[in-house]
Amino acid sequence: MDVDPDNLPWLSHLSPREKEERRRLYWSLYSNYSYITAYSSDYRYVNLQRGKVKIYSQVYDPYAVFDDTGKSGGLRKKLEADMFVIIAEIRRLYSGPPSAITDMLRWGNPDSASLKQLDSLYELIPVELRHLFANMTFVTPEDEDRITSQNSNVGGALYMINFNFHSCISVCFRPILFLTSLPSCQPMHLSSDQQSTVVNAIKQVYEAAWRITSLLIFYEKMEYGGGKNRVPENEHDFYNIHQNTLSYLEAYISLWFIVCRMDAQWFTVVSLKEFNSVALRNRLRRVLEIQEWIGSEGRMEPTHNAMVVMLDEVEEVVRVGKHVNRQSEGDDLDFITLGINSLTLGVNPPKKPSAMANPWCYLGFLGLEMGLDRNVKWMGKNEEAWRLFWKLNA
Repeated sequence: MDVDPDNLPWLSHLSPREKEERRRLYWSLYSNYSYITAYSSDYRYVNLQRGKVKIYSQVYDPYAVFDDTGKSGGLRKKLEADMFVIIAEIRRLYSGPPSAITDMLRWGNPDSASLKQLDSLYELIPVELRHLFANMTFVTPEDEDRITSQNSNVGGALYMINFNFHSCISVCFRPILFLTSLPSCQPMHLSSDQQSTVVNAIKQVYEAAWRITSLLIFYEKMEYGGGKNRVPENEHDFYNIHQNTLSYLEAYISLWFIVCRMDAQWFTVVSLKEFNSVALRNRLRRVLEIQEWIGSEGRMEPTHNAMVVMLDEVEEVVRVGKHVNRQSEGDDLDFITLGINSLTLGVNPPKKPSAMANPWCYLGFLGLEMGLDRNVKWMGKNEEAWRLFWKLNA
């Protein structure tokens, strides 16, 4: 299936319509598989040959056979799937903690496997499909007009491509960002090159998180708010924000960490443009409002609960004026684990489910505990291994 029918002699008898049906079946399977690899650790690896099957196109017999969405529907579907594969490859590289902190710092080298994946991302996405806006903290009216025109010209939704473009950056650099919570990784303990690696990671993740949330607020405005009347009715689906909640969680974790866990010494080393804990708190409040509108039950329950806990921590930092980099109490602490069908926060006593499954996410929390008392864990295949890594290297 992962070779184009035009390149398989034994399929030469197929009509153009039958060949196109085969291509569309492949891209449908590839899209679903790539999505699963991006959010799940429990899947069977399949070595698909990317780029061996032509993107799907229209066939006329004599009229259009397929109900396509826009003139670039095939390209958009391919790019969306390819970006999920890039996220999955980076996740695979980070599936377990490294042997030492120095090994993790090497993940930020230009020749590292993860950054090579990121380089392929920049080569993959044409600039005409990217939502470009100058200020990462908001989309201006001029930006809005340009993005809506962009979507109209393409004739389809570009939200998945643009949310995941920034998610790829965040996923690539976030493990290095997490080093900034360790006393052993305070700037004084690192070489100038190592400091530069960490500073770059902080800036990359910080900007990616702001851009994801800015796009989310714009898209929500276009789907439910005052922007809905600005686009034709047949383009309303271009602004569906229900399709990529994994990016919202990735951005939320990043901003929460910078406010609540990053050692204060790093703020003196790196100049974070537009950093303001109150403004950031307000942004996280708004994202949580949108997420609650999307839904907080079923597979969304652990995402919603994690956001609530993280926002509580951010609220405390804003109230006190600084954060206390506390560690969990260890095995004696009564932990709440967030997974699908997890304990419901706020219910006393909490209702225990019969079983839990790993929640959907790109990278998860890499072993970090949430909450003012550090008593909330994210369920995941490698969370415990990462948790041990942070403790051993503190």
